[in-house]
Amino acid sequence: MVCIRGCIEEHKLCLVGSGNAHMVLVCPMMSEQLHKVEEHWQRIKELSLEDGVKKEDFLLAAVEVKDWNGELSPWRQHIEGIGDFSGKADKMLDLIIKQGIPAIRDFINREDVSDKHNLQFMIGGYSLAGLFALWSMYQTDVFCGVACCSGSLWYPKFIEFARTHTLPKQSLIYLSLGTKEEKTGQRVFSKIGDATRELYAYYKLSDEVKETILKWNTGNHFKDVDARIDRGFAWLINKFLT
Repeated sequence: MVCIRGCIEEHKLCLVGSGNAHMVLVCPMMSEQLHKVEEHWQRIKELSLEDGVKKEDFLLAAVEVKDWNGELSPWRQHIEGIGDFSGKADKMLDLIIKQGIPAIRDFINREDVSDKHNLQFMIGGYSLAGLFALWSMYQTDVFCGVACCSGSLWYPKFIEFARTHTLPKQSLIYLSLGTKEEKTGQRVFSKIGDATRELYAYYKLSDEVKETILKWNTGNHFKDVDARIDRGFAWLINKFLT
């Protein structure tokens, strides 16, 4: 395992894994979470090996998020009682695609330079980062799979957006939610259960989706956050390789 830490513009980029990887997992994280990247990589590897089948090495690329509500929200929105979301997700995605991915390709070692183009990229995240990851699938064909873990699918107009936009063909979509997340007094957040179920049912029938799953986790939004993310990425690895 190799760990490389650098920057793209003013955002930290942490790469953990094999320099010979064929699969890259991209995960937006807050600054205070970046020290856990190696732990995430190790847990994902262990989870992906649980079926006893040896998997190809992968690389985990953590991209620093400095403004959570701003850099991860797909469009500008004021939500009463919660706050303002400035809708700068397009800038974050642009940073990942135009600077992050070239930096990742430079890290990956290949005897044949042209083979770098055969890397498979997947994206995932938790909460608003999960929403950002799923939204990103509609913006580009760079990613072949997404782990939207306890994703903020309550975000106004996102369900309508998902139903009226196109995913890359053969997309892999992992959705997860805590069993207590919809049981809240906050009206906006209480929509998360129905929104997640609706999208899952929609993806089950979509010609664009190769496979999808909705995983229910015990507890509220803040229980076992790291493990939930890692289970999502492990599922993507296993489904892609089967």
